[in-house]
Amino acid sequence: MTTNIRYGPDPIFMTCPFCNKPITTVIKTKPSKKTHLLALILCFLGGCCCCCLIPYCVPSCKDKLHYCPRCDTYLGTYAN
Repeated sequence: MTTNIRYGPDPIFMTCPFCNKPITTVIKTKPSKKTHLLALILCFLGGCCCCCLIPYCVPSCKDKLHYCPRCDTYLGTYAN
């Protein structure tokens, strides 16, 4: 099933293509390759190992996964 929906960093109102109900998506965040790369760079550049954990605490460094709140189906991803 292909949809031409552009997912963004915020929840969107749409009709779920799986349960056909009007919904506002639920967002869950997940560390991405970008998050891991930034942590690795901070680990090498920073003298403190604690600095490498910063990207895991910053929401803009993570992917936003959109889910249907009714059927809990994955709908799409927004990657910064």
